[in-house]
Amino acid sequence: MTPKITAEMRAALEQHPGQPLAVEDDQTRKVYLLVDAEQGRTLAEQWIREQLQIGLAAADRGEVIPFDPEAIKAGGREHLPRGR
Repeated sequence: MTPKITAEMRAALEQHPGQPLAVEDDQTRKVYLLVDAEQGRTLAEQWIREQLQIGLAAADRGEVIPFDPEAIKAGGREHLPRGR
């Protein structure tokens, strides 16, 4: 089920077209950003590209560690409850 936006949200979106709308959950006080789907995809792709550039720049500077799947799994197991 996809929740529907309220009339209040629609009016706020119309006042500031193309901009994210901050929406607060009145029970948890957590704030969410409401954006149209295409803008959300664009923002996500932009963030991924920025993070990749950060990683590639770190690799160019030699700031890397060897890929060791067994060490990664062992580290993850340390965080699991006993008996798993």
